[in-house]
Amino acid sequence: DLPREEFNDLDTAFHVAVAAAAGNLLARDLTSAIRESMRLPILDRFRTLDSWGTVAPALRRDHEAIYAAVARGDGTAAAALAEEHIRSAWHLLNPV
Repeated sequence: DLPREEFNDLDTAFHVAVAAAAGNLLARDLTSAIRESMRLPILDRFRTLDSWGTVAPALRRDHEAIYAAVARGDGTAAAALAEEHIRSAWHLLNPV
């Protein structure tokens, strides 16, 4: 298992790389700026989350599915998976 800080840094790098893969510099820069501004709140949530043992693997599975869609050139699927990932990550990190 990675330390949560390292997971957060790699998570950010993944999101920025996916945005860059779209070939849109504005999307890449916006993703980078958003993730940088959210770094501490996300990291704080990672640190205090009791269910980290289930959350981290779920986030990894989402990333793997997004990566697979990008690798096969299926932008529509990648976009849908990314949107679902953002929504599900929100719920995983903010359980009711």
